[in-house]
Amino acid sequence: METVDRTLLGKKESFYLDLFLFSYYAGGMSAIDVCLLTRDRIKGDMIIYDRTKFDKQARVILIDKAIEIIERYRNEAYMNYVFPTIKRCNPTQAKLYGRIKRINEKVNQTLKKICKLSDIDQRITWSTARSSYISRMIDDGFHPLQVAELAGNSPQTIYRHYYTISNKEKMKEKMNQAFNCNGQLCNTHYSYSIIYSMC
Repeated sequence: METVDRTLLGKKESFYLDLFLFSYYAGGMSAIDVCLLTRDRIKGDMIIYDRTKFDKQARVILIDKAIEIIERYRNEAYMNYVFPTIKRCNPTQAKLYGRIKRINEKVNQTLKKICKLSDIDQRITWSTARSSYISRMIDDGFHPLQVAELAGNSPQTIYRHYYTISNKEKMKEKMNQAFNCNGQLCNTHYSYSIIYSMC
């Protein structure tokens, strides 16, 4: 997604892609939380906000790529919003949610187009950003409690609903190394000594 040729996308489609990428870089923020994100939620190098869909606070560390996307739309956003997603002051709740729903649909349409252009068979939607972020962080060795705080979930929830192995080939390689005894102890740790006798 990051490396797609943007000349193949329209200006709006490029914006919709940026919303998805920002969500991925920022803890897998939901569509409604990205669309309603305001600058007062940014505290130094963090975004601290109460999730709309889940009664939990998220404390997201802002990485450089997320900051770049924020800066890209600084002069286009309305009032205190981070992105040009809300265009009127105090719209009715029905209109507000209707707009967010349409943006979500446009993001998903753009992702579908990018998948087709990039020969990606997997179905990717805005909600994929959350599971991808959580899975990537855990597979890269971050503690589940840290990931849960960043994403605004509990460790139980992230494992139950979001976590999938992000790189099966890398895991297979590590597993082959771990279980390839070849007549020698796989690991010097005492707990492996019983398994060693089976090698």
